[in-house]
Amino acid sequence: MIFGYASGFHSKNLRLQIKLLMGFGCDKIYRDKYVNRNDYRDGLRRMLKRTKKGDIIFVHRNEVIFASMNEMVRILSILRDKNAHYISLSDFHFNTLRLNGSFLLKVFDSIRRFQNDILLEKRNHIKRPKQRTLLMGRPSGIQNATLDKYEYANFLYEVKKETIETACQKAQLSKSSYYRINSVFKTENYKT
Repeated sequence: MIFGYASGFHSKNLRLQIKLLMGFGCDKIYRDKYVNRNDYRDGLRRMLKRTKKGDIIFVHRNEVIFASMNEMVRILSILRDKNAHYISLSDFHFNTLRLNGSFLLKVFDSIRRFQNDILLEKRNHIKRPKQRTLLMGRPSGIQNATLDKYEYANFLYEVKKETIETACQKAQLSKSSYYRINSVFKTENYKT
C-alpha cells in the first residue's frame, strides 16, 4: 500500500501537499494540522501503526515528517524494522528503495549518535565544577594587596593631611575602593 503524509500550520499548505501526494498515487493520506510544535501528531502515529511490510510512505519534504535528527532516525528505524520504505518527493536522495537512501540512513544514524555523545560530554563537563564546589568569579572579602593600599592611602589622608584624590593616586587605589573598604571598617567598629 502507498501512504502519504502531510502536515503543516496552514490549510493552504496542507491542501497543496495532499494534491501533490494524490498525484503520486497514494492510497491513503494521513495529515496533521497543528497550531504549535508541541501538538501531538496523531496522523503520523496512526500511519506508523498501520504500516506493514512492503508499504511505501511518500512525503512532500523531509521537514514535514521530521522535527529533529533523533525523530528522523527513530521513524526511519520503525519503517526499516517493518520492511517499509520512505520517499521524499523534494529530496530525491531520501528514497529507501535505493541504495543511496539506505546509506544516508546509516550516515544520519551515526551523526545522531555523535550528537548525543557530544551532549552527554557537555553535561558531564558542566556537572564536574558543581561537584567540586568550584567557586567562580572574584573572591569575596578584601584582598591583602588592596588592604595595604588602603592603609597607605588612609595614612596619607589622616596623618599627612593630603586630599583623598592625591592619597588614592599615590597609593594606586581607586576612590571607590577606598570608600568601600572604609565603610567596611566603620561598620565593623560600630558593631564592636
